[in-house]
Amino acid sequence: MAYVIIGNSAAAVSAVEAIRSVDRDTPISLYCDEQAPIYSRCMLSYYLAGHVEKDDLRFRDDGWYERMAVEPHLGSAVTGLDADRKKLRLADGSEASYDKLLVATGAKARSLGRPGEELPGVFRLRNLPDAEGIVARLGEANRVAVLGGGLVGLKAAYALRERGMEVSVLVRSDHLMSQVADARAGDLIRERLEEKGIEVRTGVDAKAIAGDGGVKAVELSEGGAVECGMVVVGKGVDSNLDVVKESGIEAHWGIVTDEHMQTSAPEVYAAGDVAETRDLLTGERTVNAIWPNASEQGRVAGFNMAGRERTYPGSLAMNSVDFYGRSLMAVGKVRKLDQGAEEVVDYQPERGRYRKLVIRDGRLIGLLIVGSMQGVGTALALIKAGVPVAEIQEVLLAEDFDYAKILHLVKQYPEAFGRREFLLTVKSAVG
Repeated sequence: MAYVIIGNSAAAVSAVEAIRSVDRDTPISLYCDEQAPIYSRCMLSYYLAGHVEKDDLRFRDDGWYERMAVEPHLGSAVTGLDADRKKLRLADGSEASYDKLLVATGAKARSLGRPGEELPGVFRLRNLPDAEGIVARLGEANRVAVLGGGLVGLKAAYALRERGMEVSVLVRSDHLMSQVADARAGDLIRERLEEKGIEVRTGVDAKAIAGDGGVKAVELSEGGAVECGMVVVGKGVDSNLDVVKESGIEAHWGIVTDEHMQTSAPEVYAAGDVAETRDLLTGERTVNAIWPNASEQGRVAGFNMAGRERTYPGSLAMNSVDFYGRSLMAVGKVRKLDQGAEEVVDYQPERGRYRKLVIRDGRLIGLLIVGSMQGVGTALALIKAGVPVAEIQEVLLAEDFDYAKILHLVKQYPEAFGRREFLLTVKSAVG
């Protein structure tokens, strides 16, 4: 028998380690289109900012493949999959066989869909070659235009400002981070970025990237242009489904998986940013593309591939970022709220503080914070466990919120906060 894994990041690494904790002997082959060793994509903006060296990106050392008895095929892209014959098609025209397969191909940056996006000096920030390309061009441009006000775009803007560049962030929506946060949170982040010299323009859209042999400006649909010598496109990502496009494997936003991370094809699993799983809060199928989810999905897939049954309970949307000491975290459902959802808010813009709870049917389903991250772990546990929180929502808003504060209140006012069972439920959720 042979295990084959397509991918070389969080989900793939976790899967290999799970398999090897059960099965030390069966061959494992790993295919990846990048030549680079195992590195953290989450750290790319720190490398781009010059805060860490390239070697600091690595989260497994050179000996990992040998210790795990993995045959790596780095720089060997998989272009297709024949699930009936259990064969992979490789970019060089050859084939590879598998008995059990994990697809962990991650996500790819969205195309801008505008003229000029293939000009030299236009970059994404999805992988190490992207970051290296930007660093190599730093001496040729002193102004960069970042297209997009999401996490990737803002991290790139921050990193390049740290390098001393003049940075303009161009955002089509009316506030920053519109896909993960609301306008109040977005405005607090905008304020901090502008304090540090980053220009932010909302409500504008790129019509084209102009230049002759290189980037000269971004032309705007609303008229006018922003002169620059480099463009970073941060318009989000989509699951990288290229490998399974003609395989017959069910896919929607991502590759559809069951609670064992198995796809619609026998002995084919998927994990990470390419996998579509059940959302813990809504019950709907979605792709929550964050590192912790990818690691856990890979681990569950690996155990099931090796014959040890494990189930994946579902994923949870969670994003966090820090710009110049101003932190933001969004967990669960915090925007486009369903009917019946209630917002409980503490907004103090003069202090750079914002804390929003989203409660439905008495339970916490979303948390949005700008400022102190005190109590986030406890709140996250309450969200995952579906614990009733209506009686303690004011406590959750407090700046010094933690589990000990809940414990004190429940003990002091047992009738107001419920009986002993409530306290036990909260304690169990927090662990």
